[in-house]
Amino acid sequence: MSEATELLENMEQAGHGGHEEHGPAHGPATQGTKPLAKYVGITMAVLGVLLAVCSAFVGATRTELVTTMVEQTNVSMRYQAASTKFRLLQANLQQMNALLPADPVRFRQIGQAMDDVKLTGDAAAMAGMVRSLRDQLLMTVIPTTSDLKRFVEVARGYKEETKAGYAWKESFNDAIEAYENAGEHYEWGMLAAEIGIVIASIALLLSSRAAWLASITLGVACIGVMAVTNLHARGELRHAHQEIEEARANYHKVANEERAETADEALFKSIEAMH
Repeated sequence: MSEATELLENMEQAGHGGHEEHGPAHGPATQGTKPLAKYVGITMAVLGVLLAVCSAFVGATRTELVTTMVEQTNVSMRYQAASTKFRLLQANLQQMNALLPADPVRFRQIGQAMDDVKLTGDAAAMAGMVRSLRDQLLMTVIPTTSDLKRFVEVARGYKEETKAGYAWKESFNDAIEAYENAGEHYEWGMLAAEIGIVIASIALLLSSRAAWLASITLGVACIGVMAVTNLHARGELRHAHQEIEEARANYHKVANEERAETADEALFKSIEAMH
């Protein structure tokens, strides 16, 4: 932007210098070039404004792009956290399941046979001790059904949260792509305006009407690029942000944190109640 401003100032100074050199010496010949110089100067000013507007659009688009990418990163961290929790719970559930009897029916039959043994004297006392040790061992090693159901419930909750988090993360892709494309197209408009200023300066120096018309064409192209890009980007971003909001709402709907906190508090209280 500063280079374009310096170029404008240099060209205007060159134009004024050219008019002074061709002043009284050329007489009527300068009368045809003065209106053209005035129009070229106006064209350069308009192109400078277009360049500034395109630059503002590029800056705003890049800012929104960075903001959207940061939001996607934050959502991605939530997704990774939920996925990690789910995998840990799944591993613990698999480990607990491995502690269960391979043949539950046979396991109960063996226990019942031990309970049915009838002995007297020291043998009966020894059998009672063995049964007590067996019961204590089973209580401490084999997980209870309530523990397994609790693990399954929490794991399913984090599984749903992981899926919703992934969908929320992926919903940002369309918005990011729209911002990238819009920024690139606005840069095309900037390029057209910059080239138009250069050609207009040549028209001012050489009093070339063809060069002046070429600079006007580039200015019109810059306006067209800005208008089309703005309309297209607005439509795409409206749809993309709608998808993001829907994915966000779905994630918070299935988020497992509140349910996990309630269950954790119940676990804490049950442990504190132990003697």
